[in-house]
Amino acid sequence: MNKKKRQPPKKQSRKYENDPSSITALVKEKSSNEEKNEIQNRFDNFLNYTTKWIPIACGIAIVIFTAKIMCDSEKSMKIANRAYITISVPQEIEILSNLEIKISVINTGKTPAYNVGHITNFGVQRIISDTLKVVKEKFLRSTAILGKDARSFIHFKKTFSDIQITEILNKTIYLTIIGTIKYLDIFKREQFLEFNLFYDVDRKAFVYREKHNNAS
Repeated sequence: MNKKKRQPPKKQSRKYENDPSSITALVKEKSSNEEKNEIQNRFDNFLNYTTKWIPIACGIAIVIFTAKIMCDSEKSMKIANRAYITISVPQEIEILSNLEIKISVINTGKTPAYNVGHITNFGVQRIISDTLKVVKEKFLRSTAILGKDARSFIHFKKTFSDIQITEILNKTIYLTIIGTIKYLDIFKREQFLEFNLFYDVDRKAFVYREKHNNAS
């Protein structure tokens, strides 16, 4: 008997071997999977980054916010507890040939004022001037320390002729007081008070002008 010769097994063709559309679909599927993996990797990296840095950023923000609150609290504390210098001018002043005026310098703050000094100009002017040339060396010390609610005084004394009195009453010339007071508060910061007054004949009193009445 003749034995049948075995035929080698036929090679099975791959599923996509002869199908161009199937090959294209496979390529697209592979590309899609790669894109998904890339997106997932980027998302994971982003999560890792944010997980690491967000707590640090929050910590820095908390430190800055806390420092700002402390700074604002310290500033408010200094404002609330510092010295404040004001002045008080007597009312109902009659213009006499020998005129004496006493201005009270009062500390209305909660702590003492130190190195309290002043420079002033008391006199008559034909045109009311708002300026006072302040020379540091000419500041006169009224008191070294002015405690809470304490007061000191600035004295003015002026002699006027009958003609000058008539001119003042007729508003031909003006009687003015211009001054600056400087002092240190308890926190060693320099503060100041500027005042600018003129004698109002109708009110018989010194009144404040619009300019150069300032305080720190």
